[in-house]
Amino acid sequence: DNSANTSTVSFVSEAAWNAISSESWIDLSPINGSAGQNDLTISVAPNNTIYERSGIITIRIGVTNMIQIKVTQAGCYLMPSVSSLMFEADVESQTLDISSNITWRVVSKPQWISVSTLEHSGSTTVTLTASGNNNTESRSGQIVFSADGLSLSSSVDVTQKGREFGNLTGSIQFAAKAGSEILHVKTDGQWTASVDKSWLSISPVQGKGDSDITVSAQENTGDEPRSAVISVSVGETTQTVVLTQQGHYFTVSSSESSSIPSTGGIYHLTIKTDEEWTAKKSASWLTLSADSGTGDIDVSIAVADNASMTMRSDTLIFTPVHLQPVKIVVQQAARYLRVDNNQISFFAKGGISNAINVETDGTYIVKTSDAWFAVDKSGNILTVSAEENLSAETRAGTITISLTDLADDETYSVIIPVVQVGQGEDFGVNPFPTDEDWNF
Repeated sequence: DNSANTSTVSFVSEAAWNAISSESWIDLSPINGSAGQNDLTISVAPNNTIYERSGIITIRIGVTNMIQIKVTQAGCYLMPSVSSLMFEADVESQTLDISSNITWRVVSKPQWISVSTLEHSGSTTVTLTASGNNNTESRSGQIVFSADGLSLSSSVDVTQKGREFGNLTGSIQFAAKAGSEILHVKTDGQWTASVDKSWLSISPVQGKGDSDITVSAQENTGDEPRSAVISVSVGETTQTVVLTQQGHYFTVSSSESSSIPSTGGIYHLTIKTDEEWTAKKSASWLTLSADSGTGDIDVSIAVADNASMTMRSDTLIFTPVHLQPVKIVVQQAARYLRVDNNQISFFAKGGISNAINVETDGTYIVKTSDAWFAVDKSGNILTVSAEENLSAETRAGTITISLTDLADDETYSVIIPVVQVGQGEDFGVNPFPTDEDWNF
């Protein structure tokens, strides 16, 4: 090795001898002797360099004989058994063999690595321990061994894996009502979680390894959606999950007209909501199939007959628990009675009038004021026939069309005048000289 050492060489000489060394670090004793059995002590000084060295010892016997001995001395060495080590993310220890013939020490290392032996003389086995890596990124460093006073050092590269941290769900959706969902965390490390809104809570807020976080949202009492962010961190790596909660909704719609005929009928409404609701009306002539409920429903409104010539209306108020009421105005038309001819005229000859169309949603009767004309009714079509006027005087009468189904002694009639000219008269229509073939 490289240390100071002594060795003895024994030999038999036939004559006197002497010995010399080629190097100053090799010392001989004795340096000469006589014939016979001899011992030569060879001493070497310590080799404090990193290089191996050698020298020659020459023994001359008599005048012609010579023996040469080669002396080799090792240099200083410091050699770890491996050049690199890989550690798992958890706390882990590994052993490292150090081969050396000098006194050495650890001069630098990563903070997260501990070494069981920081200084030693000669060869040994050291234990390297990596503390847990709580980050998702791997980390690396170098352990450097060195000897004082020598330009001799060796190093071992050390790397530690980072933590696994699987991708979180991108988003979570909540309805307006209070509810809970599960967020799965996949990691082999320590994790912490937080939220940025007070209406959202999570449990637990920290843990280690694969875990399920219960995410709970309070009820959103408004109609606007709202959002929050959940942050989950493993070491210095943070992932976020956006949570959206819908607002309550309440709509009342219909594909039908809200204007109801006087004869009444059924009016249909569709309610779409996630709320409890109530309905209120004022009019007794309206009947609702449901005046409260929860969730989507079709509501029928029965409208009674309006036996009146006056229209009427009422306001239905649908009130959800959390949102503003919705008002629906229901209008019911009055009875109507219309004719498309407001006067009937005949020449003296008489005859049959054009048809009179009666439009109504009620029932009616037709009365005439005089016997010289008559009304024929076919459905809602009336025709008037007049006898011949044998006098020279114009005569007139009326047709009265009256509704018969009005309530509370209410009446309504349409009166159509009937006029027939006398003999020799006309209606001022020229150039016809006679009324033989013309009646209105």
